[in-house]
Amino acid sequence: MTHSKPIQQADRIQSLDVIRGFALIGILLSNMSGFKSLVFHDLSLPTWSPHPLDAFGQLVLELFVTAKFYPLFSILFGIGFYLFYSRLSERNLNGKALFKRRMATLLCIGLVHLIFIWSGDILHTYAIAGFILLLFRRKSSEQLLRWGILLIIFTGVGTALLGVAAAYANTDVGSGSLLPIMQLFQTGSYGEILSFRWQSEAVLLLFSLPFTLPNVLGLFLIGMAFGKMNAFKNVEKYKTMWRRLAIHGGWIGLFFSLLFVSLRHDWLPIPAHLGYALSDAVNLIGGPILTVSYIAVFVLLLQKEGWQRRVTALSALGRMALTNYLAQSLICVFMFYGFGFGLFGQVSVVQGMLIAVVIILVQMLLSSLWLRHAEQGPVEWIWRKLIYGKKSL
Repeated sequence: MTHSKPIQQADRIQSLDVIRGFALIGILLSNMSGFKSLVFHDLSLPTWSPHPLDAFGQLVLELFVTAKFYPLFSILFGIGFYLFYSRLSERNLNGKALFKRRMATLLCIGLVHLIFIWSGDILHTYAIAGFILLLFRRKSSEQLLRWGILLIIFTGVGTALLGVAAAYANTDVGSGSLLPIMQLFQTGSYGEILSFRWQSEAVLLLFSLPFTLPNVLGLFLIGMAFGKMNAFKNVEKYKTMWRRLAIHGGWIGLFFSLLFVSLRHDWLPIPAHLGYALSDAVNLIGGPILTVSYIAVFVLLLQKEGWQRRVTALSALGRMALTNYLAQSLICVFMFYGFGFGLFGQVSVVQGMLIAVVIILVQMLLSSLWLRHAEQGPVEWIWRKLIYGKKSL
């Protein structure tokens, strides 16, 4: 009898591991504001620092990082789904059942991360969107692209309408004095912080799911379309496409990023509250365009042998993406919350960026060392054991 088995190292596409490693860098840089500040509790907090160095750091993050790297992770997920499902189909195995098991396991991991570690978890959203993704498995690459783009635009328009309505209703998203909350995260025990998070963040997370879910699904579908085109394996065939995406996606995406920053920081001659309300919608639509440009640049660079050698550490980081993603949360929560070093609210933008760089460098080193003795990271190993069981070969 033929049994299911995990993807072996020989079957992996190096460019996907490298891009996944690159995505982890951006994910941590983007998440750092959520780890070190009250971004989840008062969306009206000013993001522009009066210190010139921090202002420059914030500008770099908002132009090139914010809303560009979770789409990167999401597109890679869609590609991974197609590779997973198609390989199982080639072996005459039940890909649908195994993928459902894969998503159920990921949902459990995500919920543990969300409930007990950090509110910024994306894994539970990925798992829910993953179940919906199965409905599109027989669509053509053109249909997948159309659906993906439509869902992203739908999310952006919905976010804009809601933001404008809230702005004109003069909705105050703050919650009074933030000092007690700041002190809780700085000095509170694990139990005190966990209790507060359950009470204050559950409603916000449930409210945001109808907006994040279609957006993530749209990005999944775009990734799945790339997978169906075989665009990562047949790079030579699609080289013209990749070049156009790198160039045109770059300048169009950067235009949207500049518009996002201008709206968010009242640099345009429109009411400030209206600009801020529209800024997230602009970034939801424009961010993925720059994301696709990033992907295209890496795909083209990795056709050169010299670049393949230079990014070995990124590849190791990406092969252990799930382990490293969860480790980033554990490290940062312990660093910033009261049951650890209690640095919450005391770290500047640039300091946060430097901390992220140090964490990534350490993770690159440890991932490279780990993969000399194992084929996958520890959390990946547990995940696959739960999916495939003892019969995996």
